[in-house]
Amino acid sequence: MDLSHRGVVAVTGDDRLSWLHLLLTQHVSDLPTGVATEALILSAHGHIEHALYLVDDGTTVWMHTEPGTQEALIAYLESMKFFYRVEVTDRTSEFAVVYVPAGSIAEVPTGAVVRETPYGRDLFLPREDLESYAEKSGPRPASWPTRRCASSTTVPASASRPTTARSRTSWAGSARRSISRRAATAARRRSPASRTWASPRAASSSSTSTAARSISRATARS
Repeated sequence: MDLSHRGVVAVTGDDRLSWLHLLLTQHVSDLPTGVATEALILSAHGHIEHALYLVDDGTTVWMHTEPGTQEALIAYLESMKFFYRVEVTDRTSEFAVVYVPAGSIAEVPTGAVVRETPYGRDLFLPREDLESYAEKSGPRPASWPTRRCASSTTVPASASRPTTARSRTSWAGSARRSISRRAATAARRRSPASRTWASPRAASSSSTSTAARSISRATARS
């Protein structure tokens, strides 16, 4: 995948890892050579300023970041150098980033810096080799959004509905019957005839009338 639009920044110098460790959210002071990592640079309020994808090749920390943000990133890093022995360089015009998915048999060209991850490789490739590498690697792969959609297991809402005329009719009939049953149930609940309860006053009045009738019958017999 062609990621040549992303910014590429390199940090060299003996203090590069210990210095970056003070500025990033990731523990990089003991980052082994060739091990990929990711890190953020946060503002004083904790907001994300830069998202970085790094690897150290033994002499240089290579990182790529969002397109067009490398100048702001470099300005921030330069302002934080102080007495540390580091050099920060914009290498975007010299190197392009290419993503190779895991399992690919594409060869890594000479001169490329490799950032190996469980999901694939990020290659920091000299820009003059970008076109020839693309020709050797075969057709250009699908873009990331397309591959995400192709591999997604999410089923669109329309896919869960019936597609044939017969199934559409059956589905609509079931829906109408369900709605009718719910409407009938609601109507019965609202009907006064369906209410079997009586207020306390009505119950007391009924009991008094019954008692009076019983007394009247008893008096008549006597």
